[in-house]
Amino acid sequence: MPFRAESLKEKSKESNPLETLRACARPVIFETGIPEAPFSTTGTGFIVAYQKSLFVVTARHVVGDYPVSKLLVFPWDRAKQPIRFTNWTFVEVTQGDESDEHASDILIVHAEGQSLSRNDARKSQTLIFHQPKAEDWFRDRFTSKFFLCGYPSIKSSVDYFRVEINTVQMFFSGSYARPTPYSGLCHELDIENPLSLENYTGLSGSPVFCVEGFGSKVRFCGMALRGTVKSGRIHFVEADVILDALHRAQQRVSNEAIINMGTKDWSSRHAKR
Repeated sequence: MPFRAESLKEKSKESNPLETLRACARPVIFETGIPEAPFSTTGTGFIVAYQKSLFVVTARHVVGDYPVSKLLVFPWDRAKQPIRFTNWTFVEVTQGDESDEHASDILIVHAEGQSLSRNDARKSQTLIFHQPKAEDWFRDRFTSKFFLCGYPSIKSSVDYFRVEINTVQMFFSGSYARPTPYSGLCHELDIENPLSLENYTGLSGSPVFCVEGFGSKVRFCGMALRGTVKSGRIHFVEADVILDALHRAQQRVSNEAIINMGTKDWSSRHAKR
């Protein structure tokens, strides 16, 4: 199944930090199981390396009722094979005794990094985190420039005759507006729309970054959840929520590895008897 993305140049030693960040964002594609229309593009995700594991993060509503096992994410623009997934975690965020359905709109998918070919591993890019705590972006939010990169559905298409998927990544910049009134863990950005897109469908799951003041240091701020052209705003869940979810997903992966190791050891010892 050919896959084409028109947004990025191939990674090179001279690639700039912005292109590196943009390369982490990938279109989310599904196998529908329908012969006449076998594929569908539904949103954006981004590739993350947390401690020793590889994950893909997207918004939970991007997946919706689709089986996560049918999720396809290609590691870079010209990859011939999608990333292989092993398990996934639906995030549940609470504030006090109540569930925060907006901040819980996160899906963490564990990827099998060893399944990537050497070329795919070399060409792909990941956001790298080691701790469940983001750098402080909130303090300078009103003097920072925010941006996100994702795959608007209006710019994506599937050629069913050629069995070919075509996507275009777009870059959006804006400024901090306010915390959302319905969640203490989500925020709103005023977003520029220079190409006058009709809607922002497909941007859910896009990583959100900011550059402080007049500096050049880029900080990870969170993930886009939803937005409308009419309001001129994008809502995003803050970075700490995502990193905490990644930390718990990593713990699950580690625990399963220990259990599997113990099971194999038990089976090996009993097989020798």
